Amino acid sequence: MLRLLLLATTGLSMGQEPASDTTSLNAAVREELAARDGATQPGSAGSGEGFGVWTQRADTGGLVFELRTEIGEHYSQDAGSFGTMTHAELADWFGWRCDGSEAQCFGGDWDSAPCPANEHCTPEAVSPALTLAWSDPEAAGSSGFSLGQSVHALVKLGQQGQALQLLDRCVVSAWWCAALEVLVLQSAGSVDAAEAELLVLQSSAPRDEVCRLLDATWLLGRLPLRRPAPATPLPTTYDRWSELGCDARSAASDSIFWLADPLYVVEGNDRRTEHVTRGLLRVLSQEIWDARPTQATPRATQRTLWAEVIRRGPRDSWEVPRVPPRATSFYFWTSRAAARYHFVPDFDGTNLSKPTWSLNGDMENEGYTPSYAPFYALPLQIARFRASADTMQRVASAGLVTGSEIEDAAESGYLVFTDAPESFPLQLEAPFHDGRAVYLAEAETKPHAVSFEVLTSAGIGWHREWVEPLNTAGPGLSDVLLYRPTGMAEPDSLLAAAALMHGTTSLQPAELGLYWELYDVSAETPIEFALEARKADGGGLISSLRRLLPGRGQEEGTGQLAWVEPSNGVLHPRAIILDLRNLDDGEYDLLLKARWDGGEVESARRIEVR
Repeated sequence: MLRLLLLATTGLSMGQEPASDTTSLNAAVREELAARDGATQPGSAGSGEGFGVWTQRADTGGLVFELRTEIGEHYSQDAGSFGTMTHAELADWFGWRCDGSEAQCFGGDWDSAPCPANEHCTPEAVSPALTLAWSDPEAAGSSGFSLGQSVHALVKLGQQGQALQLLDRCVVSAWWCAALEVLVLQSAGSVDAAEAELLVLQSSAPRDEVCRLLDATWLLGRLPLRRPAPATPLPTTYDRWSELGCDARSAASDSIFWLADPLYVVEGNDRRTEHVTRGLLRVLSQEIWDARPTQATPRATQRTLWAEVIRRGPRDSWEVPRVPPRATSFYFWTSRAAARYHFVPDFDGTNLSKPTWSLNGDMENEGYTPSYAPFYALPLQIARFRASADTMQRVASAGLVTGSEIEDAAESGYLVFTDAPESFPLQLEAPFHDGRAVYLAEAETKPHAVSFEVLTSAGIGWHREWVEPLNTAGPGLSDVLLYRPTGMAEPDSLLAAAALMHGTTSLQPAELGLYWELYDVSAETPIEFALEARKADGGGLISSLRRLLPGRGQEEGTGQLAWVEPSNGVLHPRAIILDLRNLDDGEYDLLLKARWDGGEVESARRIEVR
């Protein structure tokens, strides 16, 4: 797997050009895929003009008429069956697959029509487009419609090598040939080669087609699921973007793809190539539906189908309708294999400045499962400290503990800071010790997307969050850093505290060390520190909070501790230990305040006790 091998290198995803020898890369991919599925069709690449439904504008009249007739006849046999099928029959109708070692029936896929029980189980029989393409490959290569449908069929059958051989005959517009190659290569898991073809597509396609294929705003908001009567689509964030022009959506799409890149530590962005692939699959499958001798699909339904595929990927399973089957039955998305992970962050409306990530896909959010490895969430603790007037220090600790297991296959992990789609990321590598990797980065005082990525025996451990800068002017507090007490002297510097830093904010009930820094309060000024611990669900102060004082016993308060000490001046570090052994499981907010004559600052940290 190319991307897994690259994970151990220093390759970066943003602002880099793809491998220069694209021809050799594609040749190697073609040879590998041809050997895998026995492709034997020779050919040579060419160029031409046209595209249309996008594809039929480039078609040769006689071939396309014949193809549309064949498609219409092929998919008409079950057109009137919705009203008479029983519940069980409908489930079987969607579940038919080919027998033996044959690939899945193309005609039985969600986006085509049901395959009549095991009758069309070879590429030639499954798709009339393939029959015509192989009988006259030169004519097929000059028809965007015929070529697109033939490639579509081969991809569905898992015959990517044959699809690439057929594309060697492509003599329609260069960008449409490149688009179909993106579809084939991405579906085969050849992400880097797909990325190279995507650059060809972007440089040669008409502006409106580039905007359409790379419009990532479709990925935002809630998926408009169709529900039983009354059918009320849920609101979608895309509705708020749909009236914007090409330039505005393109700028937003660049940010979305940047924030949704599954891995920052490797070159390329397979979430972008997957997005283009899904759009092409939706176009090609819609052409089949339009060729059937049934009433045209309403525009509103087409838009819903488009959104479903763009956001969730091709459907790989169905739930039987909750109402008796009829022409207006509703179907419910049950795909997990095709859309397990949720890489596109959630935003507040059209504001892209404060994203939040959840790796778990669900029924309403975008989902994408990369081909190269499974992902799993890892914990991370990040704390911010001042470095200078225009830079900040960010210390991070990542843990390899997942549940009751420790993944020890990784020698090191990667922490990546990136602040814009075209920025060159700051990438740090650190070895693991005692189940943790600790990083100290100094970067500009601006927001950053921070990503932790590591390859282990379980797959790819992953964490991502958006980190805003601290205020670096005037008096202020750092974040509260959580560390593991040693029973020795408590840390009196950031480096000492970082060495003991917890790799998570989800902790067992135990003694907990807190380290922070107060900035720019005049020396000898009396500072009153107050620390509160509140239940995150609004339950108020916890019943008891103890502060352990080395050599001096302990102090206890009802959810609050307060003490006074003189300021050290420009930098005032402080560490204390809390006894949390009596806390119930749940989430708690630690609120630290520093007050002095004429000023007050505060900092908060949420923890989970488990």
